Amino acid sequence: MKPILFYILFFVVCFVGAAYWHHQQIAALEAERENLVLAHNNQLRRVRNAQGQQRAIAPVAQLSAATLRELNAAHIAALERAFDTKIKRVQAVMRLSVTTSGKASMSARDTLVMSPRDSLPKQLKQYRYADQYFQMSAIADTDSLWVTNYSVRNDITAIAHKGRRSPRWKFWKPRPIQCQVFLFNPHSGIDTIEIQTLSK
Repeated sequence: MKPILFYILFFVVCFVGAAYWHHQQIAALEAERENLVLAHNNQLRRVRNAQGQQRAIAPVAQLSAATLRELNAAHIAALERAFDTKIKRVQAVMRLSVTTSGKASMSARDTLVMSPRDSLPKQLKQYRYADQYFQMSAIADTDSLWVTNYSVRNDITAIAHKGRRSPRWKFWKPRPIQCQVFLFNPHSGIDTIEIQTLSK
């Protein structure tokens, strides 16, 4: 009789454990779906202070490793081709686009030599340069260009991933976390990067 009770109790415990595990899996998938919806809705809030400096608040989608890898596979592959690098064991991905624009009151010397009478028609006095990331409008005035408007856009991708152990044979050591920042505007450059995170 006792062995039968033991087996019954064993199967009950296994059934309860399996049901709990299945419920946890469903809850994790639902939470992941909610995080994806929250992130894709792009609920970005922007606040400026008295000095005009901006603060932005955005939701963070907490995903499983498989989902994170699947969602960013094409983008990471494009980065690897463009920068001739390999990105493995991705931990986090952040994409950011920043635009700087305004009106300038500075003049720049131009190679265009104008007559003292300023006889050039108005349409020839207007100067404009534009590419994918930089735009500038200016007006020629005697031998100078007066910049009237400018706009600079930066597309930035930051990827945190696990790097290689040093030395490699110490397999018991945790892998270090590295962050690669990709700046697509050829007119800009990265000055400093400092990243701190909680240790697990």
